[in-house]
Amino acid sequence: MRRLGVALATAATLAAGTVVGISPPAVAASVALGGCGWQPTLARMNNPTSIRDGVLRLSGYAPVAINLTGDINWSTDPYQDPTWRLWFHSLKWMESLVVSGDPDDLALARQIVTDFVADNPDPGSDGGAWVDHATSFRTSLFVCMWHKGTGPAFRAWLEPILRAHAQVVLNRYVGAWNHGTMQSLALLAAGCTLDEATWQNVAASRLQNELVQGIDSQGAILEQAPGYASFIQGLHRDAAAHLAACDMPVPAGVYDRVELVDTYAAQATRPDGTFIEIGDTWPERPGVGMGPNSRWVVTRGAQGTMPADLVKVYNAGYVFARDSWTAPTQQYSLRFGPGRYTHGHNDHLSITYWAKGRDVLVDPGYDGYADRPFRTWSRSLQAHNVPIPNGAKYNADAPTALVARSAGKGARSWQLRDRAFAGAERHRSVLVDDQQKLMLVRDDVTADRARNLQILWHLDPSWSKERVVNNGRNTTATFLSANGRYRTSIIQLAAPGTTIASSATSVVKGRRSPTYQGYVSRHRGDRTPSWVLEVRRGAAKKQSVITLIVVTRVGEKVRAAWNKPKGKNRVRVTVGTTTKVYDSTRRGGLSAR
Repeated sequence: MRRLGVALATAATLAAGTVVGISPPAVAASVALGGCGWQPTLARMNNPTSIRDGVLRLSGYAPVAINLTGDINWSTDPYQDPTWRLWFHSLKWMESLVVSGDPDDLALARQIVTDFVADNPDPGSDGGAWVDHATSFRTSLFVCMWHKGTGPAFRAWLEPILRAHAQVVLNRYVGAWNHGTMQSLALLAAGCTLDEATWQNVAASRLQNELVQGIDSQGAILEQAPGYASFIQGLHRDAAAHLAACDMPVPAGVYDRVELVDTYAAQATRPDGTFIEIGDTWPERPGVGMGPNSRWVVTRGAQGTMPADLVKVYNAGYVFARDSWTAPTQQYSLRFGPGRYTHGHNDHLSITYWAKGRDVLVDPGYDGYADRPFRTWSRSLQAHNVPIPNGAKYNADAPTALVARSAGKGARSWQLRDRAFAGAERHRSVLVDDQQKLMLVRDDVTADRARNLQILWHLDPSWSKERVVNNGRNTTATFLSANGRYRTSIIQLAAPGTTIASSATSVVKGRRSPTYQGYVSRHRGDRTPSWVLEVRRGAAKKQSVITLIVVTRVGEKVRAAWNKPKGKNRVRVTVGTTTKVYDSTRRGGLSAR
């Protein structure tokens, strides 16, 4: 078995000389091999006293009273929540017993493990107490116990348990995403601890593939939820440090992209420094340790380096843009790219929009994984700001392309297109005017047969409904800010020569039946009702809808019209005392004149 001190010296040498472009965290003896101190949150929440007192604290949940010293009831599930069960079965919460240095604490840790193994035999599949994430954490704990335990009898008891877990993470690999990376790190730790070269080599190969599959060359994480950026970056930083500690080669240059996640995370924030809720993301802040850009965002410029780009396009399927980093008045995101994956939502073509110091258009976030019907809704098209041709079969695996972009006259324009619905093409043009401070969206849908069209606009819960007014030529829905000083106007424009039916627009908030609609979730278990504007158009093979979204001070005039002078489509918008005209063509985008 490799001596830990030698491995640590090797880690320091490799980190300093072989890994190019990475700034690895300090490697301490407790974490070098993915054992004691690695992923320490649960251990910090539960000290030996609280464990003996039968008080279990797991991340994101209120404490639970449960016997943890005798015959433990491993089927306990007070929240009926798969994440709580995962943390419970991980056993990482009892690591404080292992590292305390008290022989009685280590004896209790052994008792808990013995009880777990007796009550939870391996079912031979990835489920129950042996779900992949929990098994990876337990493997890490057993590596920790191996290094903290003393005497041949203790290791003779522990070794078959550690080997059985290593075989599971080896043979029941879940693929190149964060759960697979957790398995690979656990396998590497076990292999280095027990000097099993095959485990080490498999783990190293998988880790390199997981890095390439999980973070692209621009630094975007590919699990489609920016809120996972810090965790995924941390896992791959750990991979470099643990490979080095295990005397395994760390490919020069490959890990450079890990540090680029810093800029991606900073770009994926709204002006208040929290993540935009895209995919399974809550509005938390990037870790200050991610890098200089995230540190600048989190400290509001007090530390770190301001991101260089106001507009950043990631080939993974994101447009992030704002008019300023230091004094922003507008910020927005657009979604395109590959089909839904792991923590992503069915959100292609969706928009988020921040203006005048507040969220306007938002993604629903997610409330956790416990309620399957609600989670299904929160990932669905209906929970996002998208056009939906009703009745056409949707393919969540279909990609969406960014087909054009342009800038001029103080505005930027983007065009997205896909055929995610059978027999139908969606083309969305988005123009954001940084001079006029507004957003224009044109949706063109072409189908092989006449279909009704639905377009949804989800507002931040801070807005309250004011009124919906239809005059035949346009429909204006207005919402007031919490302080009553600002108004969001969402104006649906009628195409030249057409009218809009009075029933074409409605607002919904906090609906539960027949389907969920109108909620935002910003932490586990959160379901805050929020207004959703539903725009409907009757059946047609070709549909064209232009929508204006603008935030103004209450009392400031807003007018808009879609006309066709001399056969050219023009959108005329007045905000306050300023009028601006935009060109608009089908599949040709929007542009400022």
